[in-house]
Amino acid sequence: MSFLEIFSRNINQEKKPQPKKSEAPSHWIKCKSCNALMYYKEVRNQFYVCPKCGFHLRISAEDRIDFLVDTGTFVEHVQNLRPIDPLHFVDKKSYIKRVEDAKEKTGRTSSVISGTAKILNDADIRAQTILKVSEGRPNIEDMIKNGEISLVINTSDNKASKDDAKKIRESLLRFNIPYFTTIAAAKAAATAIKKLYHTSFLPTSLQEYLSETF
Repeated sequence: MSFLEIFSRNINQEKKPQPKKSEAPSHWIKCKSCNALMYYKEVRNQFYVCPKCGFHLRISAEDRIDFLVDTGTFVEHVQNLRPIDPLHFVDKKSYIKRVEDAKEKTGRTSSVISGTAKILNDADIRAQTILKVSEGRPNIEDMIKNGEISLVINTSDNKASKDDAKKIRESLLRFNIPYFTTIAAAKAAATAIKKLYHTSFLPTSLQEYLSETF
């Protein structure tokens, strides 16, 4: 084979497709607070807290689950959950197109991941996934009305969950069911309930309690 033939073959060879800049894997993470450039494994080992300034970086849902539960024990529920677009919303591109792009990028039909893990089983807590009021029926409100719920712990962090919480709270007040909105209050209630199993008590006014204490 002549030199010219070898040269021509190399030129005509099909080039391997190169990933786009947005698709190419990056092994470096830049802190949005102090602009420090760090190797991704160093950041992940710190649970995505910048080791330079302490800034909390964004964590993917998969990484958060991996940090919280034992390997191989997470059981995902409602895997067929997918968003809909009843308003046919469009800004720079349609909502449906954004959903399709996200699915192609992540391999998931929804940004929501729900499930249970070994930590609940180890604590002898039977776990069951229940729909929110806005997610369809039967939901938590239906279970309250049917007398299947004895106590509720519900924390809200966005408008949608706060709207759900309002409906849940109205049902709880109607059926006289205990309700806690913070983990601290729920922990205090659990401690008190546990104490009641081993200790009897009589109601005491605050004035009587303070006079005995001081």
